[in-house]
Amino acid sequence: MINQHADAIVRNGDQDMLCLSPVADNGVGMDRQTRAKAFDPFFTTKEADRGTGLGLSQVYGFVQQSGGQVHIESQPGEGTSVQIYLPRLPDDAEESELLKETSVTNEQKGTETVLVVEDDDAIRGYCTDVLREFGYHVLEAPNAGAALEILDRQPDVRLLLTDIGLPGPMNGRQLSDEIRQRRPELRVLLTTGYTGDSVIHMGRLERGVSLMVKPFSFGDLARKVREALDA
Repeated sequence: MINQHADAIVRNGDQDMLCLSPVADNGVGMDRQTRAKAFDPFFTTKEADRGTGLGLSQVYGFVQQSGGQVHIESQPGEGTSVQIYLPRLPDDAEESELLKETSVTNEQKGTETVLVVEDDDAIRGYCTDVLREFGYHVLEAPNAGAALEILDRQPDVRLLLTDIGLPGPMNGRQLSDEIRQRRPELRVLLTTGYTGDSVIHMGRLERGVSLMVKPFSFGDLARKVREALDA
């Protein structure tokens, strides 16, 4: 059973934090060792093919990139509670921040063909809708296998936009490597929702490959796609 409670605003130093409705269950709970690994990518207590271990790691990445915090409270046999804290935008800054986020120049639009590879239907739909609105011709695939099939049929693809954490035998980074061997001229924009991803801390990426960390606004998406294509 899942229970949720009302939002609240709490003070953290000199900053107001919005305390989102906690999500709590009355399930089996987690011991200390399991709780310590809960945000690690690919860590799961489920059986093979029953879970990817990416859900909580992506939540952690989203919150960290937003300047927030995530807390887990859990005891074996007593259930689990997850609490998210996000910075609260001052009232007088809301309008200017919104205008900044929605500002996309004509130079950031384009007509090139972009292949979006993302297993999350909602995120994939968001990316394809936004890019089409910016003028791009967009193809989409839910996994690496489908992406390779599309690329074999579509020689006009100029940019691969792929999540690193794809399910199956080939993740997004491996897909990028494979495609770059076949088509070295193709530009690649990797995305990840986990701030601990080794790609972020490598110091640099090979020429023609760039990185965008989730969560991203439609303005971020427009700028990064245009920069990747123009690199």
